[in-house]
Amino acid sequence: MSSPATIPAPLSRTLNKLDVTLVGVGASIGAGIFVVSGEAAKIAGPAVVLSFFVAAFVCVLNALCYAEMASRVPVSGSAYVYSRVIFGEFAAAVTGLNLLFDYHIGAALIARNLVQYIRELLIACGIQGIPSWLDKIDVPGAPFLSFSITAPLVLLILSLILLRGVRESATVNNIMTSLKIFIVIFVIIAGCTVLDPGNWTPFAPEGVPSIFRASSLVFFAYIGFDAVCNTAEECIQPEQTLPFGIIASLTVCAVLYAGVTLVLTGLTPFQQLSSDASLSAAFNGHHMDWMKIVIDIGAVIGLTTTLFLGLYSQSRMYLAIARDGLLPSSIAKVTEEGVPRNATWMCAVVAGSLAMLLDVERLSSLLDMGILLAYSVVCACVLVVRARGSDESGEGSVGSVGSVGSVGSVGSVGSVGSVGSVGSWTREQKKRQSNVERCYVAVFFLFATFLVPGFAINNNWTIGGTPLLVSYVVVGLGLNVWLVARVDFSGGSFSSSSPPHTKKKSLFLSPWVPLIPSSGLAFNGYLMTQRPWEGWVRLFSITLVVLLVYYWSKRKQRKTTTERSWNEAGGSDEPLLSSSLLVDSGEQKECGSSLNYVGAGEGGIQFDSSSK
Repeated sequence: MSSPATIPAPLSRTLNKLDVTLVGVGASIGAGIFVVSGEAAKIAGPAVVLSFFVAAFVCVLNALCYAEMASRVPVSGSAYVYSRVIFGEFAAAVTGLNLLFDYHIGAALIARNLVQYIRELLIACGIQGIPSWLDKIDVPGAPFLSFSITAPLVLLILSLILLRGVRESATVNNIMTSLKIFIVIFVIIAGCTVLDPGNWTPFAPEGVPSIFRASSLVFFAYIGFDAVCNTAEECIQPEQTLPFGIIASLTVCAVLYAGVTLVLTGLTPFQQLSSDASLSAAFNGHHMDWMKIVIDIGAVIGLTTTLFLGLYSQSRMYLAIARDGLLPSSIAKVTEEGVPRNATWMCAVVAGSLAMLLDVERLSSLLDMGILLAYSVVCACVLVVRARGSDESGEGSVGSVGSVGSVGSVGSVGSVGSVGSVGSWTREQKKRQSNVERCYVAVFFLFATFLVPGFAINNNWTIGGTPLLVSYVVVGLGLNVWLVARVDFSGGSFSSSSPPHTKKKSLFLSPWVPLIPSSGLAFNGYLMTQRPWEGWVRLFSITLVVLLVYYWSKRKQRKTTTERSWNEAGGSDEPLLSSSLLVDSGEQKECGSSLNYVGAGEGGIQFDSSSK
């Protein structure tokens, strides 16, 4: 491991609520809106519109938790940073590496699909003679090898745009995403002129279970809010902007998906939908062949924005990891314009190499486990941060932040009190620690036991002839309710001395805790069981690699550390906060103040509290 970055490297705060919302929409809606809707409609029929709303509801559970953590920890890095703050270095490394795996493979896959769509669009426009080798060149006898020349070029062009600066990148994204939304709305309006409402009857031909089966398929159409959280250091007033962007982008996506699916199932009976290009085929049946060009243009723009924002998120993730010292400090360097240049180039090189050399389509079964793990970790972060509570005396809490506070691994926070040894803990602190331990047990059992329904459904497990799912609902669900009920989640709110005008404006809090994060954790666990077995192998393999590297690095660190303690060397796996909050608006002097990342040196991660 490299030493943590110690030089302040602030990013440029220029993004407003509209910018952040369009980041979420741009990262979520790709070519899938024209394809996955047809695949889901073949499962649920016209009721697929309800499947999208069910998936959106489940995503809201995760989005509210993301919004709270983004408001508390307004730093780039998304789930990696949240898990680092709450659970420690090892958990953060597992979460971050799994997320980066999804990002890199996904970027390479999207780049190749984008090239293919561009080629099809040119052919549809009458440009013939485009050689097929521009898409890919397969290698006989090597199924996982496939060369592409154009996909890395696409990644290079988008990376060069990102290097221009966040304001310029946001402008490009705003234009492309707005055009994409316009095309989707145009497709919906055009479809409404020729659809047959009779195709919506029967509305749910396969019954209610098919609606939920289809929802598990379309769930991954709403994954853009992770990209929103990576704008934390580049948006104005992140405590307010990030929650707004997350919820607004999710709402826009749900409405657009619902509109497309209603039009699709109204144009053609769901039994006759094709597996590929279902929307284009549906319009062809109404003699509107020209709509294929419109849909292909929308698909190209959609894939471009998704890829563009995926590269953006990757670079901010690398920036956060390098600041922690888990990657060379040179990756954490930021230019005077506020651009993490080295991190952006690293993303381009890794994703470009994968897109150039591998048949990433064969690796698609390994995707999505990382994002589900990240969602689960963020839900758990909210539960734990609430269980830790807040201490108005400042002893061991982070209820207030001085002008420059450093969050160390031993709990020192600027001018606020520090946590001493366990023996000197007060009765209140011991009570809070016991509450946190109960929360950890509840989180573990909640996630673990909710894996059971998915495996039970997939494998038809029984106990004495009784379906295991029924036994679980009676026993497992009751156990989880009892465990969660024993934890006090009333902490982590605001100090009673908080100025009235800051209590509701500076910090977003998820409602209905622990119900919201517990439900999110449960649904995420169920969805993980629906992924292919290769995804589980990939998850455990990455965890094992992180464990071995982490163990090796700690042994090496113990041998080289002499005069300084392990914690002072920046090598502790302790959470960055021994108590509940990284940001609590209770002591912030003005509404809208935020914490800017200063660096991660021997004193831990440093933030500068300044009013924006």
